[in-house]
This record gives sequence, structure tokens and C-alpha cells, in this order.
Amino acid sequence: MSSAPLLMTTSGCRTQRNLSENGREQAREIGDIFRKKMIPIQYPVMSSPYCRARETADIIFGKQSVVVVPVLASIEKLKVKNYPTEKKQQILSDLSNIFETPPANGTNTVIVAHTFPPNIALGDIPNLGTVIIKPKGSGRGYEIVGRISFEEFIKSVNKAASHSGSTRLPYSAEMSS
Repeated sequence: MSSAPLLMTTSGCRTQRNLSENGREQAREIGDIFRKKMIPIQYPVMSSPYCRARETADIIFGKQSVVVVPVLASIEKLKVKNYPTEKKQQILSDLSNIFETPPANGTNTVIVAHTFPPNIALGDIPNLGTVIIKPKGSGRGYEIVGRISFEEFIKSVNKAASHSGSTRLPYSAEMSS
């Protein structure tokens, strides 16, 4: 048996850090909230190709409601210190195109992906935390409206939804798995 480390690939879950049972339970809890509170979602939900992100999205929204967006895996390349600057800029441009796109009227875009390096794009996102962004349209950027942890998300959605049958999140949400 070789002592060489396995190379991580997005096609094989054995080479990745996978979702824990606690993470699966948290995803089920979020899924229950989205269904019970009738939070309007623009489908399909976008997910990184990494296994933990795909599994999180599948648990919350159902496998049939999730599309894998390969560029979301590129967030990890932004964390590599000596990765070429021009390639990082292209990744950020590609991601901005996604983040700048407003959801259909009355719905929320949901992206299940990864934390960013500090002070880059959406910045640090805790596990199953949410960054709420307001897309300004193609080529016009986006605004970070808020950041909430898993626990804060659960509390805020329950509180907001107790006042009506349906809950509208402000704009778009990116969740980190």
C-alpha cells in the first residue's frame, strides 16, 4: 500500500472531507424549515460539485431540484497562495456573474458552496452559515446584506415565518457546507 496522499477530486467522495452526521441533521432541519415555512426558492438550487455541498443541497431541496455548477468548486482555488492572480481574477469574475443575477420575482436564489478567503468576494462563511446578497444585475455587482450562522438562520426564519404563512428571504443566499 502506498503512503502517498490521495489527490482530491470532485468526482470521488473518498478523496474529500464529507458531510458528518451532524451536518446531515442540520441540513434536514433547514430543509424542514424551507418546506414548512414555504420559503419561495428559484429552482434549480445551485451546488458546488464537492460531495459535502451536493449532499447538503440534496438533503435540503431534493436531488431533483439541484444543479451542480462547476465554477463553484473554484472557490477552493482562491485559497491557494501561489495560484496565478489572473486565474483567480477569472474565477472571481465568473462567480460575480452568478451573484449579480437577480432571482425571479418573489423567489430566492440558493447556492450551496464553500467559504471564501477573508475579504475576498463573500468572505468567510461558517459551516451551514448563510450570506445574504442583493444582486444589482449583470455587470453592476452585488451587495452583501447580511451574514448569519446556522443557529441565527433557524431563529430568524422561525421568527419571521411566525408572522405569516410564507417567508421571503431578502434576495439571494449562499450557504456553506
